[in-house]
Amino acid sequence: MADASRFQLGDDIRLVAADALARPQAWRESEAAFVERVDEAANRLIVSRGQYATAARSFSKGAWVIPHCKMQYGNPAWYWCYNLDQRCPADEQGRRFTHWFAEWIAEDIARLNAAAGRQIIDGVEFDVTKFNIVFGKQPLEGMANAIGAARAQDCDLDGEGDCGYADGLPTHGFGTIDSIAHLRRQTGAGFLILGDSIWTLWRPWEFANGMDNESFPDIRKEYRWSGAFERLADWSRLAAEPRFSMVFTRAGMDRLPGQRDEFQTIRHALGVACLAGAWHCVGDIEAGIGFRPDEYDAGERGQPHWLGAPLEDFQRHTQFQGPNLAAYGAFDAPEPVAAAALEARPGYAAAGPSFAAGEGRSGEGCLRASIALPPKIETPVRPSFARLRLPFEARPGKEYTLRFWARAETRYGEAGPEFGAVPWGATVSLWSGQEGVENTAQHGVLIRPQWRQFHISAEARPGTAPAGFQIEMGDEPGTIWLDDVEIFEGGGDAFSRRFEGGLVLVNGTRSPVEFDLRRIEPERALSRLKSAEAQGLRRGDPAVNTGQPVDKARPLRLDSFDGLFLLAEPR
Repeated sequence: MADASRFQLGDDIRLVAADALARPQAWRESEAAFVERVDEAANRLIVSRGQYATAARSFSKGAWVIPHCKMQYGNPAWYWCYNLDQRCPADEQGRRFTHWFAEWIAEDIARLNAAAGRQIIDGVEFDVTKFNIVFGKQPLEGMANAIGAARAQDCDLDGEGDCGYADGLPTHGFGTIDSIAHLRRQTGAGFLILGDSIWTLWRPWEFANGMDNESFPDIRKEYRWSGAFERLADWSRLAAEPRFSMVFTRAGMDRLPGQRDEFQTIRHALGVACLAGAWHCVGDIEAGIGFRPDEYDAGERGQPHWLGAPLEDFQRHTQFQGPNLAAYGAFDAPEPVAAAALEARPGYAAAGPSFAAGEGRSGEGCLRASIALPPKIETPVRPSFARLRLPFEARPGKEYTLRFWARAETRYGEAGPEFGAVPWGATVSLWSGQEGVENTAQHGVLIRPQWRQFHISAEARPGTAPAGFQIEMGDEPGTIWLDDVEIFEGGGDAFSRRFEGGLVLVNGTRSPVEFDLRRIEPERALSRLKSAEAQGLRRGDPAVNTGQPVDKARPLRLDSFDGLFLLAEPR
């Protein structure tokens, strides 16, 4: 080997002749192997044949030795990653992988439906169509990284790493959108297409019908509640028709910190789905929790669909204490813009933050900042490589909420008209401490050209005073406009939603919340569900679902990460 140190034990590799790499039939002439040992001193790899449908071949000096990109999904098994980049070399028929992938899925589903004599499969959900390649030098929380992840991915197979970018644009991301758009063309409008949108941002909402949130808010990461809800609400409003987003609760596994039992876990997750107009799925409901929850059938009433149609959109009830800690955030004049800071790695073209006169949402000023990625990307890209910081003075261990208006524009339309509406992805997080240590609370948000208000809550680290929220945008080029930025102590994720048959309350903050029911539901009388029993098992918490009338004159207290379903008298 020219440099064996670039390989690691566990690599799956392909050997390809030096002159064959650019030919469509290159993989038919390749050999698969598994790295058993790396001898860096002698620049040698000790391998065993992979037997992945390849024949034994011999290769001369100059041949390519190419490791597969691999990742884990929270279990010991390693998976090869699909190369969804637009520049992935075409096959003998001239098809990119993105189109072959979509056609293969559509053909397989059509075959299964034909064999059954009816439509037994009417949709598909993806875990594998991530816009950005999710590898980097540091592991992502909730997902193990590829072996040797510090290596740059070579998506166009020209022998040089590119990490899924060309000319500063995310060509891998464009490929994921293209694959979903092509699948839509293959399956027609009535077929459901969903994607997992937990730790990364699923975004082809012109072509897909919704998103799946597994273990709300984000594989049980309670500190990512805000971002998870923002994405779920966006998909429920903006996806292609028919809209179908889903909150998936895995029975016996998805309890959040402070949740007392499975009853509270179900109330919370089902409540979130009702707020956003999404579906709720409980995995292994019979074997896992052994009951059909009270909230599904109005308890003892045994009445499915008892809530009926919503009477309004969800209403947010902030728990702010004290003044706005970002007094500079109106950005109606040039001077306050200096309070914000834009940090970018060498090679990034960073413009701003600057005062944008007349570009604010009310015709006044706002803050504007732009990021352009280097033309050539040679190391894995992270959102933190470019970030806009919004400082404030924090009290250790307290929860804070960033409330802001934002819009963003990208260069994505340059790659084709089908990418012009793809939203710009950013990560909002809280840093705290003298060294600017980042919190674990990272919230992925999707920002479009239209102004939209966001609420992101996070907890400041104990033992620190300087802090700030930051908007990380180092893996996607674009321009962001911010207006009416406010930071408050207290949570921002308490909600209500009124329905024909009742009222749903959800507390997604870290502290108990008191709801003023006279203001939320001034006309109708409210009462609690009456907990039911089935085959000797409770279907809900009898201490919560008491069947008693609710006194609206007294504030109703709801614990952290809890939900409550109340019956309402018909008008």
